[in-house]
Amino acid sequence: MIKNIIFDACGTLISTGTGSVDATKAIFSKYDLAEDADEIYKKWKKIHKENIFSLEEFITEEEIFVKDLEKLFDLYGITDNPKTEIKPMLDSLVDRKLFEETESVINKFSEDYNTVPEGEAGQREDSQ
Repeated sequence: MIKNIIFDACGTLISTGTGSVDATKAIFSKYDLAEDADEIYKKWKKIHKENIFSLEEFITEEEIFVKDLEKLFDLYGITDNPKTEIKPMLDSLVDRKLFEETESVINKFSEDYNTVPEGEAGQREDSQ
């Protein structure tokens, strides 16, 4: 019996558009690299997934992005500080929108399953 369904927000419920690739371009455009932003971002996504799955404790999205960028900078021989260069990626997270069908899909699920609005998951006894 299904007890819980958890949706990943970005890319599943919320459109990321081209924000991450645009941010990658903004970060790496000042370096003379042979690869374009799309190729660099593909590597970033792979590194990001590896970093997430290797976590042993909670860290913020910003801290994960900095870890990702540290690895990318090492890969490309860039000596700049990832902590000061991460801003375009963080800025890309602002103003993202739900996919057009997200609300109707969640409403459809709520006909047969309990749904928990944002911010209430930790407050419900049956969500533990």
